[in-house]
Amino acid sequence: MSRNPQPIKTLPVDDHLRLSDAFLTVDLYKLVANAHMAHGIMAYVPQHKLLLQGDLFDLNWEVYFWGNTYQDNVAHRGLTVERDVPIHGRVTPIADVQRIIAEQTANARAMCQTVDSVGLSMPGCPLAWEN
Repeated sequence: MSRNPQPIKTLPVDDHLRLSDAFLTVDLYKLVANAHMAHGIMAYVPQHKLLLQGDLFDLNWEVYFWGNTYQDNVAHRGLTVERDVPIHGRVTPIADVQRIIAEQTANARAMCQTVDSVGLSMPGCPLAWEN
């Protein structure tokens, strides 16, 4: 780019932006009610029922502090998701995503209880969405 500087071209996404051509449609959505990412977006490919996201969910997290934010965003947009396509990780069936989020949330709840029981505090505790 230093040899041939060009202005940066951007395309803003307010709440929803649809990109499509003769072969594929991709819907971009602003995340709602997400304490982890104030300005996050997710992409949905309706023809393949794929949800593409980064940091809305991660297979490798031990804890999940954000409650139902993943499912709330899917429901808010009325999406039918079969597979999650993460920016970090591997493609995962939605049933596995839901099961893993439940496990990670239980781990977060237990961690917060342990921290509280010894009189300490920790960011994310108590789980704000449960209060």
